[in-house]
Amino acid sequence: NNATTAARNICAALGEGAVAVRTCRDWFKRFREGDMSLEDRP
Repeated sequence: NNATTAARNICAALGEGAVAVRTCRDWFKRFREGDMSLEDRP
């Protein structure tokens, strides 16, 4: 799974707990939908 791998890589680089797998899944979903914004959704 790309999101899981991304989360593991981010945590390896920035430290344990830097990002949750769920957060990466949300990012991947947004990017697939064409939303490249880095701002939080309301």
